[in-house]
Amino acid sequence: MASSDDRGHLTLNVPADAIVYLCDQPMTITGPVREYAIPGLQLGREYRYPVRVEVTRAGQLYRATAEPRIRAGQQMSLVFDDAAAKSSVVASR
Repeated sequence: MASSDDRGHLTLNVPADAIVYLCDQPMTITGPVREYAIPGLQLGREYRYPVRVEVTRAGQLYRATAEPRIRAGQQMSLVFDDAAAKSSVVASR
């Protein structure tokens, strides 16, 4: 069983109807705030974790991407709003 020390924590603020992909896999959590635990990270190592968010507005698909680097025990927040999806700019906290 993995300890909590080997997890990274990722919080995404997205449009409520967005589709979120982590490492190219669609996620099933819905709503404007989505929290994910990333297990199996080795202490002291940094991992790239590709994130893609897609929203459809007026029949047009918009996509924003980020590839944050996360470590075991780290908490990271990313904000994807409608403007970010249209410009592919993502804010992190």
